[in-house]
Amino acid sequence: MMKNIINIILWIWSHSPILALSEDDNYATLDINRIKDANLRFSLLNIMLGDIVIYFITMNFKDKKLKLFYILKLEQITSFVLTEEKIDAIQERYRQHIEKTSQEDLAIEKESLIYHIQNQEQRINSSIEKMNIYTTIILTIIPLLLVFMDFNVILKLPIFLKIIVGIIVYGVLNICIYIFRAIKVKSISKSSFGDLRKSTDKEKKINLQYQYDWQQLKYKADLFVSFILNVQEWIILVLILSLATSFTISGLNLDNGNVEITTSTKVQTIYIDELDDDYSNSSLKWQSIALDRSKENCNKLLIIVEEKSKEISIVEGLDNYKNLEVIVIHDAELQDGIKKIIKENIK
Repeated sequence: MMKNIINIILWIWSHSPILALSEDDNYATLDINRIKDANLRFSLLNIMLGDIVIYFITMNFKDKKLKLFYILKLEQITSFVLTEEKIDAIQERYRQHIEKTSQEDLAIEKESLIYHIQNQEQRINSSIEKMNIYTTIILTIIPLLLVFMDFNVILKLPIFLKIIVGIIVYGVLNICIYIFRAIKVKSISKSSFGDLRKSTDKEKKINLQYQYDWQQLKYKADLFVSFILNVQEWIILVLILSLATSFTISGLNLDNGNVEITTSTKVQTIYIDELDDDYSNSSLKWQSIALDRSKENCNKLLIIVEEKSKEISIVEGLDNYKNLEVIVIHDAELQDGIKKIIKENIK
């Protein structure tokens, strides 16, 4: 459990746009299980765009060279790249092995190679199926988000919610790029039937070809699985942040595109004749209202008076407070010499 929590923290740190500590050999993601031998990189700023990460003002701890920028591509990570030199070396080792192998053992190894090929093909097909599901979900959700998204509401959200919404959009962008990049993954190199037909020792040649196909499929399957794992991580992040944002916004009042913080109101009854006495109950209430306004704990006053001529004395001095809305209502049935003040407080 503790390792999972630490890995979540490390994932957030390695994917942070600012002051990120990442690992090049694991496509940025830090993992506590391999942190000891990790190829670490520290960056002042990084932008992740699906299978490409752009680092600015960055330094790799092994090279110990500060660079203005560096681009890391998922497909170029060593564990996902099967170069000609690497496959030739693997083929040569296996060729030397089968030269000393009996016909019976060759048949057994052939069956094993076929099994490994089928296993890697299954991994690729499973990854493609998952990616198709994610593609369907994304292509369904994005149009709905565009329809229901009210940019006026977003602009009036508190700053921390704006940041979270920005991270959600950033996450969705990464998911989309991963999906489209996975669709464009290069074709898999396979052995040639012509080479088998021309071979003088077809039993050994077919094993070599199966071994070649297995290695090609294995590296391609690893790449596909990496695409899926990265998409799943971003989906989990977007889902968690979306739920958190939804619950937070549900605590706000949305009215015609305006976001208002939940408020409370209080009614004060003030006797005008008592205002000349600084220590009277009415004076103390009036001073309390002024104090709340100075502390910006009050943003609206609704004043009910009996005579219009008293409006001037009531609102006198309130124009010094910015962002204070004062509404005066005249009530003919209100007793002379009394004013009621409804104060709206910000929680």
